[in-house]
Formats: sequence, C-alpha cells, structure tokens
Amino acid sequence: GRSRGIISALICLLIVFLAANLLRLVPYGGLRNTLFIAPAIWLSYGVIVEQYRKVIKRRRLRVPVVTVLILLPLLPFLFSLPGFYSDRVSAVDLKRLEVLIEEYRPDTLIMAEASYDPFRMILQRHPEFQSRVLERNGINLTSFFEFSDSRWGRYPLPVPGENILALDFYLSYNSRCEGPGITNDHPDLTELAGPGWIIEPLIEQPGKNCTVRQHQSIYYPPNSFFVYHLRPAVPPEPRTDFYESE
Repeated sequence: GRSRGIISALICLLIVFLAANLLRLVPYGGLRNTLFIAPAIWLSYGVIVEQYRKVIKRRRLRVPVVTVLILLPLLPFLFSLPGFYSDRVSAVDLKRLEVLIEEYRPDTLIMAEASYDPFRMILQRHPEFQSRVLERNGINLTSFFEFSDSRWGRYPLPVPGENILALDFYLSYNSRCEGPGITNDHPDLTELAGPGWIIEPLIEQPGKNCTVRQHQSIYYPPNSFFVYHLRPAVPPEPRTDFYESE
C-alpha cells in the first residue's frame, strides 16, 4: 500500500543519487554534499521501524523493540562522542608555546591557512594569551595565504620577518609523520616557505589522525601540535646606510 510506495520512492532516490555519484556527476561524502538526502534516509528508517511495529503482535514486546529501533541511530554518536571531540581539537599547549616565544622572541608567529582558523578560535577561548603573550611581545600573528592570496597553490610563499615561529596543527614540516590523506590536501612548511629558510623543530607532537590515508576534505581532525623556528638560510647583510660618511 502507501508504505510500499514510500519505500520505493525513497529507494529510487538513493539509487539515482548513488548512480550519479558513480558517473561523477555529484560528489558523495561529507555532510555538505549529502545533506539533501538526509530526509530520505531518515524517512526510510522510519518506514522500516513502522513495518517492524506491525509485524510484532504483542504490545509488551512491540513497545521495547520499537523504542530500541528508534534509539539505535543514536548509539554510534553516544559511543564516539567523547573521542569525536577530543580527536578534533588541537593538542596545542599554550604554556609550552609561551615558553618558546619568551625564549626565541620571534617577530612573527605564522601558520598555514588550515591551522590559522583553529588557532584564532583557540585565542577566542583564551584571550589572555593574545594580550599577555602576543600583543605584549609585539608579535605579528598571520598565515601564509594572508600575504599572498593571488599565489594560491604556487609555492614558496613570502615569509614576513627574519625570526619566525611556525605553528601547525596538521603537518610536520616535511610531512614525514603524515599519510597521503593529509599530504595530498595540505602543503607542508618546507613547501610553503621554500629553500631560503632553515627550519628547526622545537615541538613535534603528531595527532591520532596523522596517518590517515583516505581523503576527507575539510574534516581532518587538527589534533597535531608542531612548532618550528625559521631563520634565513643566508643571514641578511648588516645595514650601513645609517653611518655618516666622514
């Protein structure tokens, strides 16, 4: 009857969508790309639950079974909820970062564009770090792509300053810790800065997701913590223009 018609329509919708994906007409994967089929998925599940309710004749058995079926989609979230968030936040240690800033006295704290936004959110939660550490020391906080939007994808990019600390939540400076799921989508510090810089590792703490091999768009958990010191490979020549000639 009506239920079979609904099921048929929903199944046809999913089949059409998957077929279009196989033909590379629409992308599959990621909440943004599949959001529009969410009603079809949930309605399909609701129809299945309703069919189970009709099959089970005894009321005492029917109520707990239907309740379990309704709660069943929540189980993956309940089991993964703590890890879901802990694996998707940065493992940055602001105290260790502050110690390095006090030690190296950088003029710039720079990071790749993918790490820049998470760090800005961290500063919103810890505004005292920005005022007490960054602003007090006159540190320029920026990302590579802020300086060269027109050169997106063409490296190296210009690095402002001569005494730099680089922060990253995704990649080690030479990608030696990460799998292709990340390296295929994010340039490392060596590629961004180019050969004109000496890169000294200060903190290298790979995250739980670093070896991921499957491409996941923007959903990489930024849970690594890397800090590097950059200095020019060739020291700048001392200025002489301020000496007065005799």
